[in-house]
Amino acid sequence: MKPIVTFSILLILFSQAFAQKEEPKYIWQNITVFESNCEDVKKILKVKSCSVPSSSYSFEKYDLIIKFSREKNEWNVKKGKVIYFNVLLKVPIKLSDYEKDLSNYKSKLTDTFDLVFTNKQKGVEILTTNDVNEKWIMNITIFPPKAKLSQ
Repeated sequence: MKPIVTFSILLILFSQAFAQKEEPKYIWQNITVFESNCEDVKKILKVKSCSVPSSSYSFEKYDLIIKFSREKNEWNVKKGKVIYFNVLLKVPIKLSDYEKDLSNYKSKLTDTFDLVFTNKQKGVEILTTNDVNEKWIMNITIFPPKAKLSQ
């Protein structure tokens, strides 16, 4: 009995030592505004090419447009850093599956009666359908969070 308990404890400790942080549900969430560059984007998205000042990618469930900083920019970040990106969903995602807490988001109705949820602190804008039963995301824009703008 004692060897089984010892083995179990060692197995638990060993697995915790090699445990990695939980990956985001959507791969584009690994791209970080003002930090990621073309090389990071290629690794994250597992693509072969990337170009400054912008790159576009088409995947099965979404298209991704990424804009990079130029030499001189209003944020004083090095050339080639991601300044924003846009995820155009081919297969909509339930808003409740993507963002659970909308309390820090401002919402507004568009001219086409869709809803836009914006959180300037996080640097996220989400365009959804205005369906009564369930909101479906059509587009997500990631931009410089307010906190990073004041640095």
